Amino acid sequence: MLLACTHVAISIVAGFSTPAASYVPRLQASRATVRAQATAVDVVAATQDFLKTATGYYSPVDAAKLDDDFVFRAPTIGPLNKKDYINTMTTLETYVGYPDITPNAFGFTQDPDEPLKCIFWTRATGTFTQPWNPYGKKLEALRIQPNGQTAKLPTECYSMTFTREGKLRYLTAGFVVSKVEGNTGGFGAVLALFVNAGLPQLAQIALDTNVRAVGTWIANNVDSSVAKTVSNPEDLPAWYRAVEPPPEQ
Repeated sequence: MLLACTHVAISIVAGFSTPAASYVPRLQASRATVRAQATAVDVVAATQDFLKTATGYYSPVDAAKLDDDFVFRAPTIGPLNKKDYINTMTTLETYVGYPDITPNAFGFTQDPDEPLKCIFWTRATGTFTQPWNPYGKKLEALRIQPNGQTAKLPTECYSMTFTREGKLRYLTAGFVVSKVEGNTGGFGAVLALFVNAGLPQLAQIALDTNVRAVGTWIANNVDSSVAKTVSNPEDLPAWYRAVEPPPEQ
């Protein structure tokens, strides 16, 4: 009787262990396939290419390299969807006033948990040598005259996340690492260029939540060409709405 029970027990254990044993390799193979598909995109090379040719900050924006569900996020600007990002960067035209602006990027690293994501740092420099109108064509009279000063921005952390087709889906930018670096008062991105242009008050105004809200209202209700600092929640891609609460308007 004991021997029979032993055989039954072994059979039961075998019944559970055999499928499990075969499942593990299949699971590992599935994960390997997903990772292989993801890493088919050289995210470091894609990031360096986008940084050089398509950001809208260092050079004109290249809409063809942005995924339809693209989102931009910075500490005070964003989230912006693809349409609003293109309009905002086309309006700012930082590369016009600062034609030699360069990111001086370093430390390109593929995220170990998100293989389609590249993290890196910049320490941008640029000299204000050309008339600059960051307000849009309707305010051409407010074009800022160059002062020949070179902006040395502090170290900023960036990330780019791509689709498996190589389109940029998510861009985070302007997260200053150390405010004691550079000569722009600790400001990064566009705000640093305002400071370098002798207009630090514009950088301070841009940090004001109420001012940004007024600008968004004008863009939504008066003049759609006005650069937005945040997209309407309903206009953001579903994937982004699922991971971050609606921004303040």
